[in-house]
Amino acid sequence: MARALYRDADIYLLDDPLSAVDAKVSKHLFDESIKNYLHDKICILATHQIQFLQDATKIIVLDNGEMIQMGTYEELLLSSSIFAQLLENINQHEQKQQTDSLTNQPQ
Repeated sequence: MARALYRDADIYLLDDPLSAVDAKVSKHLFDESIKNYLHDKICILATHQIQFLQDATKIIVLDNGEMIQMGTYEELLLSSSIFAQLLENINQHEQKQQTDSLTNQPQ
């Protein structure tokens, strides 16, 4: 990512650039590099990390390589969309993991 930013291009295509780092580092890189440095650039970010989608201007939802939805985070969340269902499933999974980790702790 550093090499891409060094070029000072007008358009950036970032293919899951934060997948190889932990959550704390990815948040720092996203905030400092993508939100700060690229704020006035065109940035196309392909990612599986949904925690960064709230900061996107537009979100394109793909299914098997086909665009099935497009909109802002709020638009997609408020619609009865696959995106909203995906977020709900992820939230339920995370809640279950938290509950499981609490119930499996030694007493």
